[in-house]
Amino acid sequence: MPFYAAQTFNNSPDERTIIIGWLRTSDNNVYVDNKMPFNQHMSFPTIMKLKTTADGIKLFRWPIEEVKSLYEKSLTFEKIKSVELNEELKSEKFKGIDLYAKFDQTQTSSFQINILRQVLTFEKVKFYFNELALPTLNKNEVNFRVLLDRTSIEVFTDDGFSVFSTYTVLSHNEKSIYITSDKVFLFDEFEIHKLGSIWP
Repeated sequence: MPFYAAQTFNNSPDERTIIIGWLRTSDNNVYVDNKMPFNQHMSFPTIMKLKTTADGIKLFRWPIEEVKSLYEKSLTFEKIKSVELNEELKSEKFKGIDLYAKFDQTQTSSFQINILRQVLTFEKVKFYFNELALPTLNKNEVNFRVLLDRTSIEVFTDDGFSVFSTYTVLSHNEKSIYITSDKVFLFDEFEIHKLGSIWP
């Protein structure tokens, strides 16, 4: 797995336990192949918490609040239909993003969200990215979050119940986000925050 050699930080003044992982490559080096000015990098820092679920105590992972310091522009919607959302996003161009959405999964059996050609699929109470499956808590209310950087994507379901972090390469030509679904459904919340560089 790309998330490797993780480092944790605890005993902080605010009592958070934070983890950051190395997004290493193995057989194919996407950084060198795509002429990046760097070779491999770390994940977004996340908080680790133990939470009680129907199946017992589980470890959850969620991005730290400080990610918000990178926000350059935010688009927030409430109670918006998927087709209306596509219209709202049509004229926007994206690069690095922090996306959060919440919906009632009884409204739709499946949908796909195409984020700069990174396709996340929801089907039968699970999310899928390529061949990776991310279970949810199997409740009616479902949420997911996507952090997308130049060479990485990290997906979190149901407040961090399932998480994966991996490398990817964004297309220079594709900067849009849109949703396709078996039928029109409602997002209770949908937020997209455009991320600026961490470097001043």
